[in-house]
Amino acid sequence: MANFGNFSRYRSTPKIIEDGKETIGVWKEPSYIKTKPSDSNIGVYQVRKSKEGRPDLIANQLYGNTKLSWVLIAFNAAHYNNGARNSLNWPLAGTTIYYPVESIVFPALD
Repeated sequence: MANFGNFSRYRSTPKIIEDGKETIGVWKEPSYIKTKPSDSNIGVYQVRKSKEGRPDLIANQLYGNTKLSWVLIAFNAAHYNNGARNSLNWPLAGTTIYYPVESIVFPALD
């Protein structure tokens, strides 16, 4: 089975072994996806043309890792109506996106 690394959304998902094959079970949403955090734990980011359609580059700027783009997509899809539900080519330039701050994202990855 592939090693998804420390930043994968599947890191805390239980693995299933069936017929000798290992697979990933149902994704367990982090608490900040299930329930919107307080405003003090939410950052705001205005998308510039250079980062249009590149949540990976935005995640790298905000969290220091491109692999956390799933956090931005899932968070905005769950709590805001800004196009993240249709994540292809998301976000557009000029879009305001919201993100959970590092202090609640990183502990959920442990």
